[in-house]
Amino acid sequence: MIFSIINFSFLFLLFIFLYSKKILSKNLLLIFFFLLLSPFFINNVLFDPGYMPDQAYYLDLHQKVRNLIFTFEPLPTVVRNRPLFAVITQTVLTPLPFMFSVLDLALSQKFLFLITFLFLYKKNALNDYSFAVLLLLPSVVLYTGVALKESLIFCLVTMSFYFSLKRKYLFSILFYLILLLIKPTIFVLSLIFNVGYLILFYKNSISNKKIIFFILFILLILIIIFINIEWLNNFANHRIKVEAIYDGKITEFDIINEKVNLLNIFSLSSFILKGFINFYLNPNFMNSNNLFQFMQSIENIFLILLLIFNFFYCYEKDNLKSIFWLMFLFAGTIIIGGLVSNFGTMTRWKIEIIMYYIFYINLTCEKQKNLK
Repeated sequence: MIFSIINFSFLFLLFIFLYSKKILSKNLLLIFFFLLLSPFFINNVLFDPGYMPDQAYYLDLHQKVRNLIFTFEPLPTVVRNRPLFAVITQTVLTPLPFMFSVLDLALSQKFLFLITFLFLYKKNALNDYSFAVLLLLPSVVLYTGVALKESLIFCLVTMSFYFSLKRKYLFSILFYLILLLIKPTIFVLSLIFNVGYLILFYKNSISNKKIIFFILFILLILIIIFINIEWLNNFANHRIKVEAIYDGKITEFDIINEKVNLLNIFSLSSFILKGFINFYLNPNFMNSNNLFQFMQSIENIFLILLLIFNFFYCYEKDNLKSIFWLMFLFAGTIIIGGLVSNFGTMTRWKIEIIMYYIFYINLTCEKQKNLK
């Protein structure tokens, strides 16, 4: 614990330095203090670190990378990512004095998230909605305060989009390449909508020429999907099986009973419907297995109301952009809700999608012309 306290002091001193340079306001400094403190009240307080078992694996990788050891154990079946690239990037971005516990890694993640938030705030990329959601939503506070990679992915997604709007495409491409190495699914989803947005809304105006290019872009995406539909179908069923293994319902040698067939309209419709129900209604009061899931079920109600009110707020500002980003949210809903069955994992990934959506829609519908 003493080393974690030293890490906390080191990171908060950096915020005090930013405050002394008038980069960070007094109010934000106070909020950042409590948010940086929050990891101390998550693992071993809110739940046992084993509730999110990937944390221990990430910690082991971090310790090896910091000691320049690049020989690793085979990746566990249930780890659904490419952690080495994430670990190297996190180590470079947040070089803490000590890395001895899950708490130390969680502190580095919280610091990275707060620094990213501060950058976006100073660049005028946040409005009241995105400011409040990204800083104060309980699930955001939670998942950016554990020893995983949500903070890193948030940094990469928001920075790549921000720099594309600023027409600093080399920076945007760099962030996207790192995102590709860390989380390919989010990379594909984010890049498609980023490119689509630039085609349709470049220079904040729409013309017939842009609409034609946008339609051609959509057709290209659909053709790529059709050509690779068999691979996508196998991928979807593989993900469903991995989730079942993660839940302990089957072993890796078993055959899953419920398969999705993306070429069958009834199977596809069922998959989409399941995705929406799972994404927005799970966990709920009826199927919550513990107090933590019960709290998440309460937040689900708030999230639905938040998304509705925020959409109509942005729709009044710019209806076309609002509908465009609603399609992003629906795509994320279908992918995460349809493929992930474990409530813990699904909630964590759902919050990621909602964070990006809230950032995208509020930035482009209200703040884009004021970007610094």
